[in-house]
Amino acid sequence: VYTRSLAAALTGQGHEVTIFCQEPEPGRYADLGRIVVPKIDHAVMPVYVADTDYPGFQEAIALPDLVGDVRFDKYLFDWVGGVSAKAQALGIQVIHANHMYHMPEVARRVKEAAGIPFIVYPHGSEIEYALKVSEPLRLAARNAVDAAAALIVGNQSVTDRIWRLFPERE
Repeated sequence: VYTRSLAAALTGQGHEVTIFCQEPEPGRYADLGRIVVPKIDHAVMPVYVADTDYPGFQEAIALPDLVGDVRFDKYLFDWVGGVSAKAQALGIQVIHANHMYHMPEVARRVKEAAGIPFIVYPHGSEIEYALKVSEPLRLAARNAVDAAAALIVGNQSVTDRIWRLFPERE
């Protein structure tokens, strides 16, 4: 809902918007701008809570359970390659990455490869279900967020959770 609303608002103001997603039916959102579905390995769908199946993916696995899993490494590698190549080809000027990790990690790697800056808009679910329970994910998220040009937080509740997660950054 957030991404669709933001894309609609920006498109309505005359901005060119490109959404990178893994939506199995991206044509449903054609009115929101350009939709790009990178070619990724569909062996695993990283989720915050593994409570449902995702069409097109062999398995949905909670992020903390994917730490060190080669399938997750491949998933990130595919995303970085797909976003980096298409973003450069389209002349994208900035990437807006949702959550605290894994899309900010993709954006961090794209920034390293292609020099495209990114901002991060965190949501609370990932903090609660992934970062608080996995020190490796927490540290990876901190590294990704540290590389961002800005962190845009939508409310005080999420801000407070970020400060509790990263007290060294306050």
